[in-house]
Amino acid sequence: MTPTHIVTWTVCLSLLSLLLRSVWLSQGRDRGWIAVCVGILLAIVATYRLAPAWVGWVAGGLWLIWVAIPLVGMKQVMTWVAQERFQTARPLAHLLGWLHPADGWPDVASVLHALTLAQRGQEEEAATLIRQHSASRHALASIAPALLYSSHSRWQRLRQWLSQIPTAALHQSPWLMLYSLRSQGETQDVLTLVNEFERLQPCLERYGSPSQINHARLLVLAFTGQVEAVQALFQRGLVQDSANGQAFWRATAQFAAGHDAIAQDTLKAIASPSPALAHAVCWRLAHPPAIGLPVAAANSALLQQMMLDLQHEHDYGLRLTPAHRASPMTAMLIALNLLAFGLEIWAGGSQNLSVLYRLGALVPQDVMAGAWWRLLSAMFLHYGWMHLAMNMLGLMILGAFVEARLGLWRYGIAYVLTGAGSMGCVTLVAWLNDTPPQIAVGASGAIMGLIGMIAAMLLYGWHYEKSRLAGKRLRLVLAVIGLQVAFDLSTPGISVIGHFSGLVLGFCLGLILGRSPQVQAPPTPYVP
Repeated sequence: MTPTHIVTWTVCLSLLSLLLRSVWLSQGRDRGWIAVCVGILLAIVATYRLAPAWVGWVAGGLWLIWVAIPLVGMKQVMTWVAQERFQTARPLAHLLGWLHPADGWPDVASVLHALTLAQRGQEEEAATLIRQHSASRHALASIAPALLYSSHSRWQRLRQWLSQIPTAALHQSPWLMLYSLRSQGETQDVLTLVNEFERLQPCLERYGSPSQINHARLLVLAFTGQVEAVQALFQRGLVQDSANGQAFWRATAQFAAGHDAIAQDTLKAIASPSPALAHAVCWRLAHPPAIGLPVAAANSALLQQMMLDLQHEHDYGLRLTPAHRASPMTAMLIALNLLAFGLEIWAGGSQNLSVLYRLGALVPQDVMAGAWWRLLSAMFLHYGWMHLAMNMLGLMILGAFVEARLGLWRYGIAYVLTGAGSMGCVTLVAWLNDTPPQIAVGASGAIMGLIGMIAAMLLYGWHYEKSRLAGKRLRLVLAVIGLQVAFDLSTPGISVIGHFSGLVLGFCLGLILGRSPQVQAPPTPYVP
């Protein structure tokens, strides 16, 4: 297993995934990403034919410049846009326009300049500049008028503008759907807001990100007066917002619940709001939301389902929310692996077989002769830095989620059992087949055990809790397992037995231990 092989495989899988997503979700409109993915894949094939020794460098370099940096940069730009930090986002958008010239990115810096002018009060000049980019392919150009209206709390004007947008275009833009929902709540049309959310939910799930879907849920919960549920969204990290933003939405829910005095105190306690938030606070104080509890009573079934969906999002979302980041056992396991790797380097090298043997690498014949401790020690040793880095990345991502579900000690015991158990299976197969002595090291069996545990938890959530999200995530995990099997079979030096046995052991332990997740019960919607 060489670094070149690993990098090339990883890049190709990433490009194929991005290509399929671009074709499927955008129906071919993201031509820039389609061209980038196809171009890099062709470059990898050509390099493999002409200069195989350079294929890893070419694949990794092209992926870093044309995929990784643009993806991270685009996410950061849209984060700043959501925070209405247009001037901050402009230089990065200008750079992305050079790196990713298709799909309208060269227009984004100009649109952000227009939005900055609007913040400074130069609204006519800003509107003129935005109209010049109305035909841009980038989504930001299409939502720029909505950003202008919302930043000055002109909600009725925003509703009028949204009514002129074709329904098909609106239903394919998560941003426009969110602005439509908020404008209905801000203009005290809560019943339309709730009904529209129910109608738009399938479109949001198809085209939107989890954060956008949860933000839409936040709008419904806040304008129907569900104070406890709004607070739970922030506490569980399902909606990311500043402290001032969280206070604003809590106050909105308090107004909608009829607690006007508490809501006013919450808004007045907001310190140093941004210009847009200052506009929103003034609007909220001057136009308190209609009491939404009667609407909640009329749509109690929808709210109950929303609460359940939020619980499933927290339980099966497979992403690190603040509730999942406190992972002391995962941190300790990573530290032990790093400590063992440092010991390998000090003793003579992580790729020195005699060093690995002395430190406790698995040799099946030695284990059968009584050295059972090697089943445990071998799972903390690694052959080279690439082997260590990939396993620790998997442990950091997967371990935090499993630890949040199982709790510290059950997770730690399950990790050790799957790692040592996979080493035991390797030993048993070698003994039964009378294979020559060979060394095995690494946490890969335990990492595959984590994947097996996650698959078992998702299966339980899908089958017993009827969670649609668990079903979707289960299909994703099964796809990852399939790709891992293909990678194992095509890569020399990888213990297929160790990986497969760790996966099976993890799945069995997940079925046993994963039925009682360490999570909070969802808040019950309040209806009068």
